[in-house]
Amino acid sequence: MNQQIDPSRTYAVVVSVEQYADSAWNVAGPYADACAFVRWLTERCSVPAGNVRVLAAQLPGSSGVMPRGVVTAEPNAGTVSELFLEGLADLDADLLWVFWSGHGVLDSSAGHVVLLSDSTVRTKKAVQVSALHRALQSARIGQNDGQGVRKAVLAVNACQNQPRLESLTEVPVVPHQLQAVNRGLFALTACGTAQRARIAPAGGQADGLAASIFPRALLAALDDGSLRVLPDMHEVADSVDEQLADWRTAKATGQQLSLQRLNWEGRTRVTGSFVLEPTGDEQRLAAAVEVLLPTPEGRTDAARALSAHVPVLVPLADQAEAPSTQDLVTAAARTAHGLPTLLHQLATGPHAPQDPNALDRARAAAKRVRPDEFLTADEFTTLTGLFGRCGVPDLRAAIRPDRVLRPHAPDEEDDESLICAVEAAGLPHGAVPPPLLHLVAVVAAEADATKTSAPDTDGDMAHRGEDVTGKTPAPVPHSAQKHPEPEEAGPSGGSGGPASDASGLYAWATAVAKRLGIPQQTVDAQFTKAVQDVERRRSHRAWLQIRIDAENPDQEPGSGSYACRAWLADPASGPQPVPLPRSFAPWSRLRLHIGEAIEPHLVDADRPLGVEFFLPPGQLELQVERIPVRHRDMDGVLLGSQAWVVVRLARRQTPWSQRWDVMGADLSPGEQHWLRRPADNVTALSRALEAAPSAGCVHLHGDAPEFSEALARCAFHGVPVITWHRKLAGRRPDPDIHDICCQVHPYQLPDDIRQLRDNQDTAGWPGCDHLVLLWDDPRRLPPRFRPRTPGRNGGT
Repeated sequence: MNQQIDPSRTYAVVVSVEQYADSAWNVAGPYADACAFVRWLTERCSVPAGNVRVLAAQLPGSSGVMPRGVVTAEPNAGTVSELFLEGLADLDADLLWVFWSGHGVLDSSAGHVVLLSDSTVRTKKAVQVSALHRALQSARIGQNDGQGVRKAVLAVNACQNQPRLESLTEVPVVPHQLQAVNRGLFALTACGTAQRARIAPAGGQADGLAASIFPRALLAALDDGSLRVLPDMHEVADSVDEQLADWRTAKATGQQLSLQRLNWEGRTRVTGSFVLEPTGDEQRLAAAVEVLLPTPEGRTDAARALSAHVPVLVPLADQAEAPSTQDLVTAAARTAHGLPTLLHQLATGPHAPQDPNALDRARAAAKRVRPDEFLTADEFTTLTGLFGRCGVPDLRAAIRPDRVLRPHAPDEEDDESLICAVEAAGLPHGAVPPPLLHLVAVVAAEADATKTSAPDTDGDMAHRGEDVTGKTPAPVPHSAQKHPEPEEAGPSGGSGGPASDASGLYAWATAVAKRLGIPQQTVDAQFTKAVQDVERRRSHRAWLQIRIDAENPDQEPGSGSYACRAWLADPASGPQPVPLPRSFAPWSRLRLHIGEAIEPHLVDADRPLGVEFFLPPGQLELQVERIPVRHRDMDGVLLGSQAWVVVRLARRQTPWSQRWDVMGADLSPGEQHWLRRPADNVTALSRALEAAPSAGCVHLHGDAPEFSEALARCAFHGVPVITWHRKLAGRRPDPDIHDICCQVHPYQLPDDIRQLRDNQDTAGWPGCDHLVLLWDDPRRLPPRFRPRTPGRNGGT
């Protein structure tokens, strides 16, 4: 059944052509058809008149009255082309209706075209109906690259006969390089090939009714009493079919409805006897497939294997002994996941090619036709079922903290839309795994954690102060260790079926990766990393607390002498001191001692580690996250790459909970959380902070040699989030961080910047190694032992 559509978010394009520049083609009736259709929209379904765009060229005295408030324009070549190429680009709608009534003919290639009002004696200007289909599935219609329009319905009342024409000029309504979107299209045509769309006899016409037979039957089916702007279109089509059959029995018409459904409710279906003209890319793909299926037997076998997923079009030749290659390709190209299904069948079926290069050429051609798909229909259906049974209540919430997946999240909340949107990100070149494989790994890790872990009473780890550079080692997921075979699906909606946990998703990813030629180690690495990320957000970890004192706090950070004390706060074993030298020593020596003290706690994979440094106000730029440690038999590993690091001010006077709570009251990301101030004017910084008590984040920039005074001032005013760029090799870069910090809420900054560093080779954002984040949440840690000296005043 069709989902209820909001009439206020329904738009319509209604075209009526009665009068032509070549008066010999004038015809009465289409204007009455258009008026009746617009009246159904505005008066019966409450669609605002301003949402209806009418292009009409009516004859003087035409029957039919257009509702008040509807503006009309001329249906000529320029207006129609501009409307479909540019005029609908900003549309934000649940539904777009397109109704067209006027002359239609078949061109020399048996393609169905409709004529425009400026068609002259010598030149008939026309639009291909198949081009209207492609236009209504293109990214040119709808804001946000086509995502602004969910569904489209096209109804064409035009003949498909073949009169003699001197010249025919095609008017473009789709760009040369078409970018398609996964939009459902339901297209109805008044008649089939070589048939005429009839007009009711003059005695059977009346004001307010459609004059043509097909619009009259269509409106009778649409106006079913429900006042819905989109009734069940399958029931509508069946009703029109029955009415036309009755009229054929009564000899009132010979026409038969033609119906096409593209991605409507996930399927494609074609009925009626008409030719669907292939696009240029589809023709090139058919030529590549012809090499793989040269015999009728091979094409027949391919059609039989595809029948469960791809309905094959009517053959171009009525008496053809087997579907043509073009039939197979066109049908597959216009079915969701049809082309990958066809190519997989060609690669594995009984007629598999001996020449691998021929198959590679076909795959390359298929990418030009449907670049947003690489899953077969079976793979897509299986993955949708696995997602439905995985036990993760909100998949969008699970991927929201993930920088790789977040840009691909669709507006729709269903699993199928999520899979299609991430799949459309494609198959990257080289060793980079596809985002869809990353999505499956993340969902598997969330499913495993949801099934085996106790609920996390302290909330998401993104709200608990984890540093951006953490990569705590985690065991390989259970599914990746056992390398399970695919299992039968468990009961729908349950978490107890054998394929309802991570093992089913891992088996699916392994099989798909093998078909696509992705190495198994890439799959294992993705699943391992996903488990680590989930563990980071969920685990209660041990915290090593280290207080560092500077002998001369006014010296430049790192150039003086330091002493330190340390405690281990472990939820399992309780608090315990950690031995460290108490005497002052140069930072180069002390950082080695600190690294040696931390190393024994890094090897315990069952106890994730966070390191919490308490620093004097003048030493906040001390690069403690770059302390070298030995990890997994490797020397010089940076601490921040193996453990979460939080930097806090040792002596703080103003609590940060007030600004943090204000940020929590507005969970939308954006500029409202941020102040951007130069670090060299501390007085102006203080005034700005006093004037903005709700700002919880500060980004410091400028050419000041040291930022420590400004950092201490921010800490004094209770700012919980501070960012700046460190000075390396005597230079302090200052790139724009708007796209980093303002795209996520401050709660999610640590995970977001950590992922940016993990993916900096592909992220295209320079200088992420220089970005420093001081971030704290008063609720980030579970209750634990707090050493009196470093912890009593809080910190940042």
